[in-house]
Amino acid sequence: MTKISMFAIDLAKGSLHVCAVGTDGAVRYNRALSRPRLMALQAGEPACVVAMEACSTSHH
Repeated sequence: MTKISMFAIDLAKGSLHVCAVGTDGAVRYNRALSRPRLMALQAGEPACVVAMEACSTSHH
C-alpha cells in the first residue's frame, strides 16, 4: 500500500472534496467527505502536505 503524500482539499459548505495523492504521484482516491469524516481520515494517516482551495462563497 502506497503512503499518502498529499491531500488536496476543495473547501465547501456542506462537504469537502478530497484528492489523495501517493508518494509516486498517482491519485489514490478523489471523493466528497463530510468535515467529521475528513478529520477521522487524516487522524489515521501519517503527516503529509495538505493543500486547500476555496471559492469566495465557501464561508457562507
